[in-house]
Amino acid sequence: MSVATLGPLLFRIPFSPHEPSGWIPLYTMVTFRPDISYAMAKKKAERQSRVVSIIGWVGTAFLGITSIGIMGVALSRHLRSQG
Repeated sequence: MSVATLGPLLFRIPFSPHEPSGWIPLYTMVTFRPDISYAMAKKKAERQSRVVSIIGWVGTAFLGITSIGIMGVALSRHLRSQG
């Protein structure tokens, strides 16, 4: 598909006048979505960044707690086998 045929195809895609839903990369919002203003794209990208950050912190905490639990079980088994 050439660039010349892509343009009319993109103009036929209907966009909602409301804020877009779902996960949309910043590049896509700014480059390929004429219905999304730069301010809305920035706001949505910041929110998506916060979500990724929170997921990272929760995942890190979960792995840390799980690791401590596994080490505790292993240590107690080791101490029981020694005594």
